[in-house]
Amino acid sequence: MVLSTVFICGIDYCKYILQKRGEINTYNNVKIKEINKMANFLNKKYNINIQENDCIYYREQDYTRHSDILGNGTTYNIPFIAVFEIDNEQITVADRKGFISDNKQLKELNDIIINYYYKKTGIKFDYVEFGKSYIGSWSGNDNIINTVLQTKFNTLINDQNIEQFINYILQEPDLCIKFYIKEDDKDNLEKQIDNITQKLEYLRNYALVEVYGYDGLLTVKHKEIEFPKEHKNYGNLSEDYDDGYKFGCYYIDEASSDFTFSLRSYSTIGESINGWKYRVINE
Repeated sequence: MVLSTVFICGIDYCKYILQKRGEINTYNNVKIKEINKMANFLNKKYNINIQENDCIYYREQDYTRHSDILGNGTTYNIPFIAVFEIDNEQITVADRKGFISDNKQLKELNDIIINYYYKKTGIKFDYVEFGKSYIGSWSGNDNIINTVLQTKFNTLINDQNIEQFINYILQEPDLCIKFYIKEDDKDNLEKQIDNITQKLEYLRNYALVEVYGYDGLLTVKHKEIEFPKEHKNYGNLSEDYDDGYKFGCYYIDEASSDFTFSLRSYSTIGESINGWKYRVINE
């Protein structure tokens, strides 16, 4: 009887080992295929030469339902994610159900955007920030640029297609656009404000619009994403359940910037100028 029990347990253990080996092999095969797919995407898009061994982080996709014994749980929203390092630059890539995108252009994207608005309005802004109309909306799933990159527009962005990219942004719900500009001297300030309100009036149809004048510092910061060490089926932190937009972002640190005035398309507080509300800051 004892030998029979030991024999059965041995068979079950062997089955368990074989099952685990099969799972690991499947995981590794998918991983290699996915990393090469992402590398080929980057190489074609940017005309660079990234290889499989340039991948320093990989995470498998997870869209499954995770529940406790009472049935309470969360449906994950995590795409395939990989980070590649080349020439001391790290590039994060996501494959969201076949739609591959990356964050390589984030740093230069603001220059393309401000050049677009300069051609459209004749006004040279220094920074344009897209966010949600509620507080704390510039990172994670609320980051508008990353949302559009990962779901709608994954081609190389340049002066020829930036309007198409921005049109996708303008379709996002609860959109707020913030423009930052160096304040003119006091003699020209009234003319500057009048020009801004007129040239940005068309955006009222798409978003809440804010304009901030500054004198001195305009502090741009970079929020990077720290990835956990790779491990198959590792435990997810709560913020990982529905945060697939792990591209990081650039944003204005308002606490460290020297603002002098604000213009809002929607506020009830301040002096009315062409239907906008003007307010002096730190005078």
